[in-house]
Amino acid sequence: MRLRSTRLPPHFVRSASLTHFGDPLVLFLLGALVASWLLHKRERLLALGWVVALSGNAVLNPLLKLVFERARPLHDPALAQATGFSFPSGHSSGAMVAYGMLLYVLLRVLPARWHPAAAMLAVALVVTTACSRVFLGVHFASDVAAGLLSGLSWLCVCVASLEVARQRRLAKP
Repeated sequence: MRLRSTRLPPHFVRSASLTHFGDPLVLFLLGALVASWLLHKRERLLALGWVVALSGNAVLNPLLKLVFERARPLHDPALAQATGFSFPSGHSSGAMVAYGMLLYVLLRVLPARWHPAAAMLAVALVVTTACSRVFLGVHFASDVAAGLLSGLSWLCVCVASLEVARQRRLAKP
């Protein structure tokens, strides 16, 4: 996404900043950082699940965009520009998977007293990233809803798979 070089109102700049929590580069760096941390903690199963979740979404979302080929909203004059197809929102699905999976990881490794704060932060990051895409005018609300739902679906598959693997590991004598 590129912002035009016109003078932007402060609320627009704040919203534009929030959208970066779903940028592919930010999610890649977060992915590498969390994977390294999990490997350092010898949490190989969680590290694998983390990488599969983020990588899978990085493949799934562009495939869905190619299936639907929906054009982005047109605004006159547009203050923000984005290229490619609109449906589903990649920032929204990326935020849902990354911060939802990060919440799952943190729930597995942090003491229980930190769980509510981690959940609130994850929800805030997902919601603000998703809402910023509509506010910036680069997505329709339905694009964002579809991104959130596709991301949530993939997140559920990943978390359920990790829980099955974890239960099997615990059941082994």
